[in-house]
Amino acid sequence: MRVPSKHTPSGVRWLRRFAIATVLAALPLASAVARMTEAPRSFALQDKSLDAVQRKTLPSVDPARLLAEDEMRAKAVSAPQPLRFAVNAGVTYDTGGSGTWHKLPDGLLWRLRIHTPGATNHNLGFTRYDMTPGAKLWIYDPAGKHVEGAYTAKDRSQHGRLWTPMIEGDEVVVELFVPNGAAQPKLTLGAVNQGYRDFTAKNWDKQGSCNNDVVCPVAAGWGQQIRTVARYVIGGTSLCSGQLVNNTSYDFKPYFLSANHCGVTTANDDTLVFYWQFHSPTCGALSGGSLAINQTGATYRASYAPSDFLLVELNAPPVAGSNPYFSGWDISGTAPAATVGIHHPSGDEKAISFNNNAVTSTAYLSNTVSATANHWRVDAWESGTTEGGSSGSCLWGASSKRCIGQLHGGYASCSAPTTSDWYGKLSVSWNGGGTPATRLKDWLDPTNTGVIGIDGDPHVTTLDGVRYDFQGAGEYTVLRDPAGVEIQARQTPIATSFNPGADPYSGLATCVSLNSAVAARVGKYRVTYQPNLSGQPDPKGLQLRIDGRLVSLGTGIDLGNGGSISPTSAPGGIRVSFPEKYNLQVTPGWWASEGKWYLNIGVTRKPADGAGGAGDAEAPLGGIGAPLAAQSWLPPLPDGSSLGPRPAALGDRYEHLYKKFGEAWRVSNANTLFDYAPGTSTDTFTLKSWPNENPPCNLTGQVPVKPLSREIAVQECAIVRDERMRGNCVFDVMITGERGFAQTYARTQETQGKAKAQAEAARGGASK
Repeated sequence: MRVPSKHTPSGVRWLRRFAIATVLAALPLASAVARMTEAPRSFALQDKSLDAVQRKTLPSVDPARLLAEDEMRAKAVSAPQPLRFAVNAGVTYDTGGSGTWHKLPDGLLWRLRIHTPGATNHNLGFTRYDMTPGAKLWIYDPAGKHVEGAYTAKDRSQHGRLWTPMIEGDEVVVELFVPNGAAQPKLTLGAVNQGYRDFTAKNWDKQGSCNNDVVCPVAAGWGQQIRTVARYVIGGTSLCSGQLVNNTSYDFKPYFLSANHCGVTTANDDTLVFYWQFHSPTCGALSGGSLAINQTGATYRASYAPSDFLLVELNAPPVAGSNPYFSGWDISGTAPAATVGIHHPSGDEKAISFNNNAVTSTAYLSNTVSATANHWRVDAWESGTTEGGSSGSCLWGASSKRCIGQLHGGYASCSAPTTSDWYGKLSVSWNGGGTPATRLKDWLDPTNTGVIGIDGDPHVTTLDGVRYDFQGAGEYTVLRDPAGVEIQARQTPIATSFNPGADPYSGLATCVSLNSAVAARVGKYRVTYQPNLSGQPDPKGLQLRIDGRLVSLGTGIDLGNGGSISPTSAPGGIRVSFPEKYNLQVTPGWWASEGKWYLNIGVTRKPADGAGGAGDAEAPLGGIGAPLAAQSWLPPLPDGSSLGPRPAALGDRYEHLYKKFGEAWRVSNANTLFDYAPGTSTDTFTLKSWPNENPPCNLTGQVPVKPLSREIAVQECAIVRDERMRGNCVFDVMITGERGFAQTYARTQETQGKAKAQAEAARGGASK
């Protein structure tokens, strides 16, 4: 933490990209051991009593004394330490000299009870863990309500050990079952860690009351970043915060970023235990979270003390139920205008903090501004704070939602809300000490692309905030919800003479398209907004139809059951509200020199009363703008299946994106929602050979548009405040030479801002 103990273009580039943004949970991933995967063998015994099992009673712990020591430790601002929550009892047990053996018909059962008066929890370290095939190990509380295991030979770490999650309460039971015919395991329990902080109830050593639970409305829009953050334990006695981070190969390698001062090394990396989804179930509780979703073990990759970063790689994919998100990052060294922190204050339930001012570049604990300094200084938190246990958590740009550094230390607390925190800069950590073990670049940019920033899991921007480049030609399903919602878009290819290079997510340098029409199923109605059906677009405006009948929008149309169509403040702009949980916003622009309409299309989820940021998995969605499939670089196919991680070869990526995925979501004559002139159909707008895998980007009968320089495009797009939208604007203006794109983006930004303000007013409060 906190306490003194304490550019690359982003995203899809389809001209007139979708911007589909909301908080939506992704599907769980494959499992590693966490909680009970199999009942302990003793649970099947007729006599379940533990009376005959040897009980080791250790010296009691004194929580008040230990917490007072921690308070003194926290004052060492210049040399921060991870938050301590347990102490090692300094005892050693093994199956030969401790515990009780019991002969069963199918094998041998060994159990040991360990009791510490005053302890709030225990966790164990098996410093020798040589399990034999068939043998199984569990730990649990005497009532059998909290069980971890079964652990087997496959759980042996790279150092030949096993560290377990914590078991609440003052007593823990260790159980080993060896089936008949199996060799005897060799186990040494060399670390019994006695907890003195209570993570299961709200009491006097819990986080400060000024913190914001991540399930509160204030966290809306930060769902992905919330999912990336975990609390983790080091050596069974101390803890920090950290987060999964993306890499330029987009291969879901589980890299986890935290702070160097948390004390992880090549000698103790296998002792790390990660706790996911540890957050309050209700807003304002600041307690009540579950430690059930956990996993053990990581491998040290790199660290660098001057910028206080640590990078480890989890020894297994994120465990089932963790609902992981791989965060994006920014190493440009540019200070965001506002920032956000997500962390585990005092090691407790996950919290979110907001800083509304630009960070400054300083040395650690310094207020002197220097462009070459290695830390970002947060002058004060306007909402929330950080505490011991927050160490290692990312500082995200409020607009980009990219990590720019991890928490080193500082003075901020609920009792000192106007004091500062310092975060080690990712821009410094990138090259660090100049070796793979002291810098980030070798791990987060393994193919040396040279990009200076990427988004999380990835222009499409999907409904869960992931961005990727899609430049098809024809009509595609953008979003399909099992509740009956469907949104479709028409993409029109554009001949260009300039190519800006590879998209940072897909790595493909393909041709481009623009959105030229949109259609949707709104309750029982079919709504279309598209150019004149005659084939000669009318510069006066697009045509709105309901079930094929041309209508005038006027001040708005009520479709019943919460469905409606209304004008926005942008000329020709419309907003479609679905009876279900979505809003569709369309902002058109007229490209006079080409005689074409183009559209900015945005899909957002309606805010739910009391909606928070943590969320649970939703019903499966489909379309090119749906959330990513589990362990996939793209959304799911129509049958719900996944294309898996991004292929290594560019040719295979192109095949995945446009031939398998794109064709799967292409609209057919049977399911189209669009209106057509006589003699035309969806086939009229389809060009399956587009985009070419490699430029040139020529079209028969079409003269390629003339580009503008990046400098001019940047000047034109300066009116767009949102940095992601501005980057998309620069791309569009540069490649097409059409300056009007900048005005369309500015109008889109304005109408989105008004819609957000209206939604917040409807909820009865503003969102950070």
